[in-house]
Amino acid sequence: MKLLVLGGSRFFGKLLVEKALRAGHDVSVVTRGQSGNIPKGAKALKADRSDPQALKNALGNTEWDVVFDQICFNSSEAAAADALLKDRTGRYVFTSSMSVFPKGPARNEDSFNPKLHALSIGSTFEYAEGKRQAEAYLFQQSKLPAVSVRIPFVVGMDDYTRRLHFHVERTLKGLPIYFPVPNARICLIQSDEAADFLLWAGTEIHESGLLNAAADGLIALNEMMDYIGDLTGKLPVLAIEKSADNHSPYGVPSDIFMITEKARKLGYRFSNSKVWLPELLKQIHAELLSAD
Repeated sequence: MKLLVLGGSRFFGKLLVEKALRAGHDVSVVTRGQSGNIPKGAKALKADRSDPQALKNALGNTEWDVVFDQICFNSSEAAAADALLKDRTGRYVFTSSMSVFPKGPARNEDSFNPKLHALSIGSTFEYAEGKRQAEAYLFQQSKLPAVSVRIPFVVGMDDYTRRLHFHVERTLKGLPIYFPVPNARICLIQSDEAADFLLWAGTEIHESGLLNAAADGLIALNEMMDYIGDLTGKLPVLAIEKSADNHSPYGVPSDIFMITEKARKLGYRFSNSKVWLPELLKQIHAELLSAD
């Protein structure tokens, strides 16, 4: 297949490109050339996503079997993608987020219905609303054959945000970490599995609409910290009050997770975070110790 990836130079976008190349696909990547190198074998299309004319020039008249959009963050960018790609792609896979959902723990795909969300065209929304607006445009106005993949917290050694590293590093240094609700449970996905799911959603199934993707197994934050304490040999310090630097990136106000039954019925089998998270934390711990 001829694939286009917008945002394929780092983290799970880069893994998506690598997996697609190994599967034998013809892969092009839109990149500014500022966030890392694209995998060898992919074609680099130099353009800034925020510059519609530059993007149009980079894509030329090529038609695509599947477009993976990793870097669409609002309705304006969704509208630009629609205008540019609607007549020349067989499938458009939008990387969305668990953040689109309203408050409450267990969310299936219909817990947020973008067709019913008030659409506003713009680019100045905060992250969660920007993703909602992008979905709203795609499923209310766009002609793209779209599937929106909701992704939870993505973890891995290649996570440039180092959100999981934050907890191990502060525990090693004896620094406090603030959780609004220490026993809240969250869902995760590894970067490799996020990339694998996106490729599967784009090339292996024909389902359009909404798809949740998350590893099996819910992780309670206090249990994660207990494991980090055992791993480091240091008692984690949980702060009573939050400050500018101690708030956990996973500091959610309640349980927050997605139901992935739809993807399971379509044939995808998720890993279990309770199996791989301890090993990932060990790798992070070893990396931090070696850096000292």
